[in-house]
Amino acid sequence: WAYGDVVGSEKLIHSLDEHEAVERSVPRPDRQALVERNVKIHNERRDSGFAGYVEYRQQRDVVITTLLTSQPDPQRGTKMVASPDMLSKWAASLRQCGRIALVDELLTAPADVELYLVPDVKMNVYFRRWLHIWQHLREHPEYRFVWCTDGTDVEMLRAPWEEMEAGKVYVGSEPKTYADTWAKQHHPERIYQEFIEMHRNDVMLNAGLLGGSRADVMAFAHGIIRLYYRIESYRFWKKEQAGAAVGDMIAFGIVAKSFGDRIVTGPRIHTIFKSDGVGKEYAFWRHK
Repeated sequence: WAYGDVVGSEKLIHSLDEHEAVERSVPRPDRQALVERNVKIHNERRDSGFAGYVEYRQQRDVVITTLLTSQPDPQRGTKMVASPDMLSKWAASLRQCGRIALVDELLTAPADVELYLVPDVKMNVYFRRWLHIWQHLREHPEYRFVWCTDGTDVEMLRAPWEEMEAGKVYVGSEPKTYADTWAKQHHPERIYQEFIEMHRNDVMLNAGLLGGSRADVMAFAHGIIRLYYRIESYRFWKKEQAGAAVGDMIAFGIVAKSFGDRIVTGPRIHTIFKSDGVGKEYAFWRHK
């Protein structure tokens, strides 16, 4: 029958466990001390409702860029030709992290860069990049801290990983405010125009740098895509009559506002935009 045994089987096998004769690698006094310590920790956490989480994966930090060349660039007005040389300086500058490039035509990667081929999506490439970034992050829960940067005009000057704080969101910025003629002319949709007017005296943020925890960067990217498709919905239903924005700069600023005082920018994050490196002694990143 199930679990039955022969009569007198205890005489056939001598169980060291049963007779407590196993030689332990940890001496008994040490084991007793550890048990007493762990019981105390267990009971304190039980009584306080402790619900801490310890990541079981081997996490890693990454920098992500996109090189989407299958469609014309709306700001340049031309279609770029994909080349690994376009990302070589960016890739060579990165420290203590994975190098991720999301591409739609490039087939040869610079040294140490992981290429991920993404599908061609018929949308403005400056918004489209956030769609691919969000999808990539969704597929990679092993990432800890993430930076999403431009690949052709951004270089890492020093590794930021040890100074990054979970909950903070790090962004690029420009030495100007939203009271900028170019921004107003090239982002004609009502939502963007209202934001520009409401925040005309605020520092203009730059979408070429975004860093933070994987979860925060995912939320930021999702916010940009959600706003893009909301405006496209308004356009379809004729609630938005203006032309389309050339890029994601104002959408980036709108989403950043939703993160409140968690946003961090300035000289510790990047050099002065388009200054050829002013502030490089302090910054994590050089941006043009």
